[in-house]
Amino acid sequence: MMHRRSGSALVFTLMLTIASTTSILALTGIASTVYRQESRREEQVRIELAFQGAIASIEATWNDGFARTGPIAGLSVNGVTWNGAVADHTAAIRRSYKVDLSAVVNGRTYVRSAVIANPYAKSPFHFAVASKGDLTLKRELTTLPLTRGSVYVGGTPGSLSASTINGDFVTTTNVVPALIVATGSVKTNSPGLNVYFAPSATYQAAADRTIASGAYNTFTFARANELVYCDGNMSIRGAINGTGTIYVRGNLDITSNTSYEPPSSLAGFVVDGNVVVSGSVNAFVGYFAVRNNFVVNAGFFPTLALNSGGIWVEGGFDQNNACSFTLDTRVASDQLVGEALKLPGYWP
Repeated sequence: MMHRRSGSALVFTLMLTIASTTSILALTGIASTVYRQESRREEQVRIELAFQGAIASIEATWNDGFARTGPIAGLSVNGVTWNGAVADHTAAIRRSYKVDLSAVVNGRTYVRSAVIANPYAKSPFHFAVASKGDLTLKRELTTLPLTRGSVYVGGTPGSLSASTINGDFVTTTNVVPALIVATGSVKTNSPGLNVYFAPSATYQAAADRTIASGAYNTFTFARANELVYCDGNMSIRGAINGTGTIYVRGNLDITSNTSYEPPSSLAGFVVDGNVVVSGSVNAFVGYFAVRNNFVVNAGFFPTLALNSGGIWVEGGFDQNNACSFTLDTRVASDQLVGEALKLPGYWP
């Protein structure tokens, strides 16, 4: 009888042990699963934060006015290394870029994509002078910055006189003339600065008024940010009053000083032909976007800050007399100003 009871107790103890072990294993399995789930969630949060950091890092490279497209390799953020590419996404969403990145963490591959709205990345008005073509300096050029009076050259830079760039000197080539001195960085083999230049018909359709070609001794904008279409060649001198932009279907000649009166005035000139500065000019104002060439024939060095705007030239910049330019930062510091003035790179 005692043997039977002892056997039953042994069986009961064995069964209890098995049950306890099973429960412990089950609890251990549940805890392990919960731990893995928590670890995975933490990893995913880390990935998302790292991706956001990668996007911010990519956008930061556009601060100098360039849109960077091409491969991204070894971009490390929070211990996560991303590889991929940035591509122009304008065909799908106007003024946008698409970023495709991937990273491997703990043996798992993560793929992330984002579309970045970057309408102002290609603005040339971060520069005092920006030439898509050649820059020919036959006399001294000095840029006088309110912040940085940088110069960009998409073609071949050349200087026959000592020139001082109070800012960065940026070129798409590896040529830096010995006579050019930059107080900021010298950037060679830089990506090209391509700016959309709307056709004449687009400006004509959007114009608030049309004026005839001819000489204007002063000019007053009829309302804030007015767009004026000049149907032919134009020459201008004297005071400019108000804010707005003049689209010149032909050439623009600056034959005498221009100035802002009052100083809060702001003008843009979008020129289908050439801009020629000649005569006794020693000061002129405005933002200039020129489809052909910008030619300086007037001799006005050394004096004060002479162009309180920025210059973008699709053709070339040809300087035959010494001069200096100052970058007016109102457009560079506030993108809405460039849009209101309907400058290339900001409009349409």
